[in-house]
Amino acid sequence: MRTNYEKPKTKNHILDMTQIKKLNRNLETEQEKFVFTILLYTGLRASELIHMTRKWIDYKRHFIIIPDEQICNCYKCKSNRKYLSKKHADDLNEHQKLIMKGYWVPKTISSARTIPIVPEARAVLYPFFKEHKTVMEIFPLTQYLNYTLTKIQKRCKIKLFPHCLRGTFATMLARKGFNQFEITDVMGWADINVAVFYIKLSGIVLKEAFEKKWSRDLE
Repeated sequence: MRTNYEKPKTKNHILDMTQIKKLNRNLETEQEKFVFTILLYTGLRASELIHMTRKWIDYKRHFIIIPDEQICNCYKCKSNRKYLSKKHADDLNEHQKLIMKGYWVPKTISSARTIPIVPEARAVLYPFFKEHKTVMEIFPLTQYLNYTLTKIQKRCKIKLFPHCLRGTFATMLARKGFNQFEITDVMGWADINVAVFYIKLSGIVLKEAFEKKWSRDLE
């Protein structure tokens, strides 16, 4: 049994395009394709993905709209309520009070957001919701997402977990020229400095600086 498990650091497992292409070629089931594609091209957290319902989708404008709150009685939400019930009511914050009332809520206030659905995600997301009303019908727990990614990881020998796909999406946005404010909004971060970190990690600012300045004639 592993007793010294350390959560992998997202920054050490950002995927490059060669890895993404290899992973895409080796997806064997519709479930694998769904989990990998949606996490990679939306930046959703694992908890957000399993709580997604058909109602989150704006098909006309191609948006995912994550609500402030959503009634939920899944195993994880019940477990959270059981844990919080041990605390005194006065010690609960507003977020926790909503959970106690039977709601699922996003991680932070900033996490309730609108995410544009890029074509890569539409191709998988829309057919899924023609067949299902909720993601939880297929993936009732985040562990199911992790298990699906682990199978792909073993097949491709590339480290995969939900947050590395979220981090890869943030890096992709930076490389496409989105600024820190835009990235912060899409990713649902409370701190803009997280977006600045991913912009630096992408190397795009340094690359543009070199392209602009290196060609200057020396005086």
